[in-house]
Amino acid sequence: MTTSLWFDTWHPHNPLANSYGERFIYDSDMGKNARVNVLISNSEWRIPTTQSIGWHPIIEAIPSNPKMGQKDEIVWLDSPNHRFSVKVAWEQLRFHNQVVEWHDIVWFKNAVPRHSFLLWVAVQQKLTTQDRLHRFGIHGPNQCSLCLCNNEDHNHLFFECYYNKAIWWHVCDRCDIPRMTKGWEEWIRWATVTWHGKSFVNFSRKLGFAATVYYIWQERNARIFAGMSRTPNLVFDQIECIIREKLDLMRNTLPTDEKIRIQSAWRVNNIDS
Repeated sequence: MTTSLWFDTWHPHNPLANSYGERFIYDSDMGKNARVNVLISNSEWRIPTTQSIGWHPIIEAIPSNPKMGQKDEIVWLDSPNHRFSVKVAWEQLRFHNQVVEWHDIVWFKNAVPRHSFLLWVAVQQKLTTQDRLHRFGIHGPNQCSLCLCNNEDHNHLFFECYYNKAIWWHVCDRCDIPRMTKGWEEWIRWATVTWHGKSFVNFSRKLGFAATVYYIWQERNARIFAGMSRTPNLVFDQIECIIREKLDLMRNTLPTDEKIRIQSAWRVNNIDS
């Protein structure tokens, strides 16, 4: 055996050096380079004769007798097949929270990552809107930079601002969604229930929703930090371009009347016939 007695994770108590410390190693008279086979005699685990006390619980915790004549093998204990994978390692290391109901409208297959990330922040109302900056003690103009009429918060920026309504109405009409009359939180709840599933139509709706939030936020920042502005139609043109490109890639999905209607609305070139 080549497995380290003290520093490899071969024992249920994890590396013995971590569990029992330097003094235990010193009293064992085995040295730090000792291998696991010093505890084996006649194919059985044995308690060594040393000055260290506490070997009984170490030996008793080992679940089975040693397998002689086999090479040492490194296994990943948290994996069902004991093989390492990045997914299993990530699931072991990451902090687990309860799954939120709206996750499916933010994180979905073939989404645009930067759109999903910004929408994830926006759904939690954590974007640095003017009202949040004021709560953090950063005082400045609280006015919406898009309409120049009302104070800026998530609900106003994405749903009440008249500048954005033309953008939203274009997107809603193309995605076969009722024109928005709800507030931010109510809209998220409605979309979570209504867009459940992986149909082509729901994919286009999620894609349009995320892209619209992203480009409205981008336009807002361009006005504040770069002094640049565009009309709602130009912002929508950018949204239309990215959605058309994504829908154009969906060639392998089954043709349906809804799919053809959505593709036609977004002027996708490869309309199924």
